[in-house]
Amino acid sequence: MAFKSWSTPEELEQNIFETISEITEMTDVDDIEGFNVSIGGTTSGEWMNFGAEPRKVENWQILSAYRNDEAIGTATINRYIHEKYRSQQMLALKTCKVRGTKHILGTDGIVFGDKVINIRNQKMKGYNTQTRSVEDGYVANGEVGIVERIWEKPKAKKNTHQVIFSSQPTYNYNWASVVADEGTSDLELAYALTVHKAQGSEFGKAILVLGEPGRMLSKELLYTAITRQKDKLVILYNDAAYRLRDYSSMACSEVARRFTCLFEVPNIVEYKKKYYEQALIHRTLKGDLVRSKSEVIIANMLFEAGIEYEYEKELDLGEDGIRIPDFTIEDAESGTCFYWEHCGMLGDSGYSKHWQEKKTLYKKHDIVEDENLIVSQDSLNGGIDSAVIKHLIEKYFM
Repeated sequence: MAFKSWSTPEELEQNIFETISEITEMTDVDDIEGFNVSIGGTTSGEWMNFGAEPRKVENWQILSAYRNDEAIGTATINRYIHEKYRSQQMLALKTCKVRGTKHILGTDGIVFGDKVINIRNQKMKGYNTQTRSVEDGYVANGEVGIVERIWEKPKAKKNTHQVIFSSQPTYNYNWASVVADEGTSDLELAYALTVHKAQGSEFGKAILVLGEPGRMLSKELLYTAITRQKDKLVILYNDAAYRLRDYSSMACSEVARRFTCLFEVPNIVEYKKKYYEQALIHRTLKGDLVRSKSEVIIANMLFEAGIEYEYEKELDLGEDGIRIPDFTIEDAESGTCFYWEHCGMLGDSGYSKHWQEKKTLYKKHDIVEDENLIVSQDSLNGGIDSAVIKHLIEKYFM
């Protein structure tokens, strides 16, 4: 972890540019080509392209507690990063060119190659790059991706921005290349995110921007922020580092009864020698809080199909104890109680072993896969296939 101090908004801006340069492969703060590469840009011939490596948008992330704060808000930070490294015009870099964008998207002025976040749960048509077909898809609030293509045709009724998300690396989705009349858009710039928006995500390196007076700071928020990274954390703060310890007191706790805090042992789980907060942090359309973006997608698709479910309802297996399926669905028509388990980390041997043991226990109590046990899973690269979830819903409930 590294710590840097700042005293004026101008000094903070320069600190942010310098820190991005230091934690990436940029040669200096003016290395636009290096900036593009750091978020997944790749060169092909004389052109810089995007989308071939969508997970690279998670290589680094700027975090702040605020969105609209004039000095440290994500809106401010995104604006000056965008102004420095992105342009509507074609850019000639050291070894390649970046295509320009004629029709921007949204009030953020989103262009080709921009890192973006979706801010609304929504069903969309997506193009499956593996099957080369258009399918029903789903994009959850909080998914981060990159604009990999701009579809612009002289006589087209609608130009579009094509986006690929790190959580769905085999799908791409299209948004109309317009600034909405009401001044809003489903997509926003994502170089800087609020800690709230970043909950449940993990980035290679994180730059945490803090400032006093910290009216929104709490020990819970700080803990959430510092656990968003797996390799390195750089804190930019306008006060002495020791002042951050003040937020470990109960007086600075948003929810005093929670055990999760900055300087005490949190409730976390280990996966591949990395640690994740075990918390309910994503809200579904039904209003439930769930643990992962994949569970958001499943819950929302069940909800929109009109299927009643209960999330993490305790299942009493007698002498074998209590188990907690992800979703419990009592189908009134068939009289069958279905249990839906979503496996998110089958690539980990320990997780896979635990799941096989749980499935064996389920079978002992007549809960059998393909009968009353529904099983879905993330791909090994962390993505979820909405079409598979749709097929499972149709298979068991339609």
